[in-house]
Amino acid sequence: MATQNLLNNLTVKKATCPKGKLHQDYADGGNLFYRIYADGRRNWIVRLYRDKKEHVRGVGSYPTVSLAQARQIRDDYKVMWAKGLDPKTEKVIAKHTIINQTELTFDKAYQETLNKLIIPVSSDGHIKRWKEAYNKYLKNSLGTIPLTKIDDALLLSVLLKVHANAPSSAEKIKSQINVIFRHMKEKKWFRGTNPVRELDGNSLLKPPKAKHYTPLDPNLMGGFNKYLKAHDNLIISTLLYVITVTALRTSSARKSTWSMLDTKTNTLNVPMENMKGRVSFRCPIPKQAMVKLMTLRKFTGGKNKDYIFEGARQGKPLSDATARNNLQKFTGDKTHVHGFRTLYSQIATKMKKNGVARFTEERIESQITHAYAKTKMRQLYLGNEDFLDERRELVQAYADWCDKQ
Repeated sequence: MATQNLLNNLTVKKATCPKGKLHQDYADGGNLFYRIYADGRRNWIVRLYRDKKEHVRGVGSYPTVSLAQARQIRDDYKVMWAKGLDPKTEKVIAKHTIINQTELTFDKAYQETLNKLIIPVSSDGHIKRWKEAYNKYLKNSLGTIPLTKIDDALLLSVLLKVHANAPSSAEKIKSQINVIFRHMKEKKWFRGTNPVRELDGNSLLKPPKAKHYTPLDPNLMGGFNKYLKAHDNLIISTLLYVITVTALRTSSARKSTWSMLDTKTNTLNVPMENMKGRVSFRCPIPKQAMVKLMTLRKFTGGKNKDYIFEGARQGKPLSDATARNNLQKFTGDKTHVHGFRTLYSQIATKMKKNGVARFTEERIESQITHAYAKTKMRQLYLGNEDFLDERRELVQAYADWCDKQ
């Protein structure tokens, strides 16, 4: 047997690469070598042989891998080699197996899903809600557990605790967990069964009845118009009117700046960061709303970078609560600004021309910024079509309807 253990810790520490050489190998015996490069790098290598051909396999760098550790790894490599296995290939397989199964905790899966799937396509509000939900309900209960150890029974116990106090939150948390497992399976980081699927239809997690925002009674539209005209705050009244006749979400409208308003085409170009679906939106503005907006600009002297609907705090937009509270001052009940979108859909759907529906569902849903294609194939065929010209006619017809009330 060839002599082994020729090196010791002191010789390893003091060894150098001779001048003029790219690297120098120091034999420890048993096919293990300590290689020092001219640039100062220090690595362990093992020379293995098959069919009279030499195969060099890396063991690790010094001092991360000590002399004793290098000898143990060399012995492991020899065992693999004798079985016909290549340490290089096995190392790659082992690395992915560790990452995907043993070391893939729920927290790591969450962070990967958040950074690679959620953040690139979601609004700031959605991202914030995702983080808050995880930190409040999942971090302590599931964070340190490997995905391979999480089954439907464990998830059920976690979700039932949430459901006891907040049934609607339990449904959202369940959805969040599902997204995380699905993303890990798509990346092939996790190859087990998604345990969330085993909880579908579980009666113990029955979601509460959906709550829809109360829309404004259409019979009150005439009175609401008068309320807006008599309002003592031009910024608030204009915001409420724009939301009414365009069906824009409050957050999208109130965060708009004057630079986003194209007065040549009467279009508000809402950037993706201001949209719930993280997709930019061209919102046509009817004539009546443009008149109000131009009046507001003269009144405020708004510059391009200024918010159109600036709040009491300079440089900040009006809040959602301000819009909601001013609407409820008129109605005296829990009517919600978001309900204008429901009313918009109801009225626009009933509009007729020559006895037939004036606007198709796709045009109406596109203006409300819902997913207007019912199938993926239909969406593919539509491409980036947003029906802007048809929606110009729609918002104008809706504004005219409001005037007639």
